[in-house]
Amino acid sequence: QAAYAEGYKVSMAAARQDLGTQLQQAAAMLDGAQAAKAMALSEVEPEVVRLVLAIAKKVIHREVAGDHGPVIEAVREALLRLGGRAIARVRVHPTELAALNDAWSDLTKGARELEFFADERVTAGGCIVESRQGEIDAQIETQVAAVTAHFLDTADQAVPVAVPLPQAGPV
Repeated sequence: QAAYAEGYKVSMAAARQDLGTQLQQAAAMLDGAQAAKAMALSEVEPEVVRLVLAIAKKVIHREVAGDHGPVIEAVREALLRLGGRAIARVRVHPTELAALNDAWSDLTKGARELEFFADERVTAGGCIVESRQGEIDAQIETQVAAVTAHFLDTADQAVPVAVPLPQAGPV
C-alpha cells in the first residue's frame, strides 16, 4: 500500500511537470500565432483601407451625379477658407457651370468678385478655386486622397498589441 501511494505521488508529480511543460509550449505557440495574425493584419490593412475608400469614392460619385448641391457647397466652403472679400476664379466641371451661375448671387454675398469657368479636368461635385491667396482644390478625388493618406499613415504608425497570457501554475 505504501509503495502504491509513493508510486502514485511520483507519477502525479511527473504528470504535473509534463502538463506544465505542455502548457508553456501551448502558450508559446499561441503567442506565435497571435504575432503572425497581427503581422498578417498589418500587411493587409493598407489594402483594405484603399479598397474601402475606392468604394466610398464610387458611391460619392454616383450620389453627386446630376445633383448640383455638392458643387455649390464645395464652392461655398472653399470661399469661406479664402476669407472675406477675396477675388476668385472658380473652375468646375462643364456640366455644373449653369448651376453655379444660378447660385451666383448667393455665393457672392460679402462683395466677393467671382468668375466661374468650365474645366473638363475638374471632376463633377468639386471645384478648384484660385485667388491671390492661393489655390484650393475641393475635388472629391483630392479629399479622398487626403483621407486615404491619413488612414494609411495611421495604419503605418499602429503598433500591434500583444495580450499576455496568464502563467500556467501547478495543477
